Amino acid sequence: MHPSQRAATFTESVIREMTRVAQAYGAINLRRVPDFPMPEPMKDAACAAIRGDINQYAITWGSPALRLAIAGKYRGCTTSRSTPSARSP
Repeated sequence: MHPSQRAATFTESVIREMTRVAQAYGAINLRRVPDFPMPEPMKDAACAAIRGDINQYAITWGSPALRLAIAGKYRGCTTSRSTPSARSP
């Protein structure tokens, strides 16, 4: 049985490809299903995100709030200065 013409044009998912690359190099595969219960604060945060309609992947370089938080945490730890909003759309 052969796939339809349209299905034949589909490419492999990036996740599947990265899993294969991780296996080839003996890397830790972050796609694995956790073998421990999810901490309650993380469950609460997930529910709050769902209720707040935060239901899309962030832009490639991360959400502005996350970039600002990371920049604030590491400010003064390096000699370089970055502007978290430099890549903002």
